[in-house]
Amino acid sequence: MSARWSDVCLVFAATENFLPGAVVSIGSFLKQHPRFGGDIVLCHDGLPGQLRESLESAFPPLRFERVGAALEQRLIRLGEARPAMRSKLPDFYSLEAFRMEGFRKVFYCDCDLLFRGPVDELFDSAESLLCCGDTEFMRGWCHDADTYRPIESPSRAGPGGALERTFSCGVLLIDGRLTGERAYSELAELVTTESWHGADTVHSDQFLLNRRFAGQQTLVSSTYNYRTHLVDAIRAREGIRAEEAKVLHFTGAVKPWMPGRMMWQLMGDGRFSPSRFFGLWYEAWLECLASGHLRAVARVAGRGAGGAAPQPGEAE
Repeated sequence: MSARWSDVCLVFAATENFLPGAVVSIGSFLKQHPRFGGDIVLCHDGLPGQLRESLESAFPPLRFERVGAALEQRLIRLGEARPAMRSKLPDFYSLEAFRMEGFRKVFYCDCDLLFRGPVDELFDSAESLLCCGDTEFMRGWCHDADTYRPIESPSRAGPGGALERTFSCGVLLIDGRLTGERAYSELAELVTTESWHGADTVHSDQFLLNRRFAGQQTLVSSTYNYRTHLVDAIRAREGIRAEEAKVLHFTGAVKPWMPGRMMWQLMGDGRFSPSRFFGLWYEAWLECLASGHLRAVARVAGRGAGGAAPQPGEAE
């Protein structure tokens, strides 16, 4: 086991309808990092026990942690005050990554990722927060610190100034110095209607974390978080083609495991056009299903070899 992985925690956050994405995200990560020996945590808001058992069986290092009750209550109140944000509230589950204590690094990943290459070189960094530039950064813009509106330059910002080099929250490598119960509580306490007072955005965790860690972030290549809706912008700014990316991020309303939404596109709604990279996700999905089946067969065979299999003439 590589020393760079031994004190690392890999964190995902998922609702039930994102579980297919979680399977591919975790499975493709482990495929690219077969010597990974750190912890893997899936934060959730009440997944049924049977689903948790199935995933634990498929990925033995995996454990589940429920989203904190205090954060859930704050999200309920925020949703009541800002109805336009209700569909985005599960995005705040990323804050649970900051709760992980006792690790050198915490690697937070959204559940709509596909790892196509190893990323372990990131873990040698001494920086506090590694992340990739967001949509505005890719286009050469920034954000007004008060409203979070995109602006062309800091000179157009209001009294609160500008947030520059803003980042996406889909992939975050967090140094252990920024994590723990105290750090998590401080972040959770920011999930209030007051934090969004005057803000003109439906961004959720991205708005909060860009404000909280402004100036502490270190932006890295978009090869580590290649958002499929930004193919042209990333290619223009960084010269990276999607086919070369180490991590594909299936951003947008249509996910590869949501065929119902693809039907809207067939009915003429251009907002729900599937990505041309979905085929890569489907290949990974089938590979994850096949490897999970083989592991299950091996476990059954192992129990039989250990004396648990029925003997000739015994009832099965």
